[in-house]
Amino acid sequence: MTDEGATVGKDKIRYLLFKRGFWRWRPRRAPAKSGFRDVTLGPGLVVDGKHVPSPDDIRRAALLNQDWDRYRKGLPPLQSSGTQRGASETASSA
Repeated sequence: MTDEGATVGKDKIRYLLFKRGFWRWRPRRAPAKSGFRDVTLGPGLVVDGKHVPSPDDIRRAALLNQDWDRYRKGLPPLQSSGTQRGASETASSA
């Protein structure tokens, strides 16, 4: 099952999808070409039979999106994101 484009309220979180039992931040074309790699987040929650990202999954995906936005503007990554461009990260290593 894949839930593309998880939403929080009316906001869609870019590059966040559910695949093979975990939420993943999965950048496409431009971010991937710039060295941003897939990041496996957590299993999330099941609410009314639907998979939804946990608050921590949402926070981490938002930080990854901020890093991508900052990279596009030529700014350094956020110190608090805990990720590096080009480095793969899993929920167990976070």
